[in-house]
Amino acid sequence: MVLKLEEIQVECIIGELEAERIKKQLLYVKAVIDIEEKSSLTDKIEDTLDYCEVVQKIRGNLEREKCRMLERAAKIVCDTCLSFGNVKSVKAEVRKEGTLRGVKSVTAEMEETK
Repeated sequence: MVLKLEEIQVECIIGELEAERIKKQLLYVKAVIDIEEKSSLTDKIEDTLDYCEVVQKIRGNLEREKCRMLERAAKIVCDTCLSFGNVKSVKAEVRKEGTLRGVKSVTAEMEETK
């Protein structure tokens, strides 16, 4: 069973440059999460992944960490998702727009399995 969380918006400190360390920037996060299939059989919230809780934890962890690199932010998203018991694997994407002139966005991707 796969759950996809797309375009999670997170305002946080991200970047290496001094100017980036002062003002929060907007990140867009995508997480493709492979979970145990029990929820499709029982139809109970306790047998699935509470995606509201996952989103809150992703936001909280990225805000608290104040990453310098998108790669680190992607790792935090993976670690956050894998901290839930019924998650088997996760693929995370963290995108930042407007970073470079003439470039729409920069994205870091990471995939991890328990």
